[in-house]
Amino acid sequence: MLNKRQTTGFTLVELLVVIAIVGSLVALLLPAVQAARESARKMSCQNNLKQVGLATQSYHDVNQQLPPARVKIDVASINIHEGALLHLLPYLEEGNKFVQYNPLLGTSHSDNAGVVETIIPTYLCPSMTFELKAGKPAPGSYGSSTGTGRPWDIIDMAQLRGVALPPGFDLSELAPSYGLHNGAIVSRPGVVSFKNVTDGLSHTFAFGEMDYFGGQEPDGPQWAGGYITNSQAATWGPFNPEDPPQDPALKGQYATAFRSDHPGGVHFVMVDGSVQFIHDGIDEIVLDALATRAGEEVDHSF
Repeated sequence: MLNKRQTTGFTLVELLVVIAIVGSLVALLLPAVQAARESARKMSCQNNLKQVGLATQSYHDVNQQLPPARVKIDVASINIHEGALLHLLPYLEEGNKFVQYNPLLGTSHSDNAGVVETIIPTYLCPSMTFELKAGKPAPGSYGSSTGTGRPWDIIDMAQLRGVALPPGFDLSELAPSYGLHNGAIVSRPGVVSFKNVTDGLSHTFAFGEMDYFGGQEPDGPQWAGGYITNSQAATWGPFNPEDPPQDPALKGQYATAFRSDHPGGVHFVMVDGSVQFIHDGIDEIVLDALATRAGEEVDHSF
């Protein structure tokens, strides 16, 4: 008798059924995988801001004031100004970079390019979409909170032109009356210390997220500072806008708005070092209350 060789295998129909089942499983699992990845990125972003908050506390312990949002106060050289995050480098174990920076030259000088073009992992949210450009200042994901008004108001030196200042007059003396920033991290000549944050350290923004509108904009926040929109933010515009404005007149409000690539809200670190996730639906009055250092608001719930 001849032994009949039996062959086993999938028919075409069976293969199609298996492929369909696998495809369905992948479709079901993919959102869960993406959500898990975003959750991990979100935790990393929170940890970054926690480190920024601790560095801010250390800076205040040493200098008895919070880091300045912008150092230079002249309007003729808007691209050389250092932001607050640059001054926090020594408190984030990045002191070797800080000592290489020459403050007399500013952020736009080629001698400082090796510092300002360096990626600082602590200053970069892993969820932020951006285009890394060679020879340009490195991107950053966090901006200092200057309050509820336009971030450039305090450094509009046009308001001081024609004013005769006494010899040896310290411009920081103008801060109580002239300082238009009502947030915690302000531009010089103003300075802010913990005692000035009478709304409470845990109820006042220090830094919050900024982004490149999900990668739609080629230019955006830069950790070292420079022009105001690169490192300063406020609540005077829309909160967490997804898209750039269609109206050019609104560009300033959108560019300096707190925004993130996380779904549903924006991370902030408060002056006391705690990290909070502020959801998109927050009331504007409450948001402004959190952005001010001494607004005497009663309700800070969020």
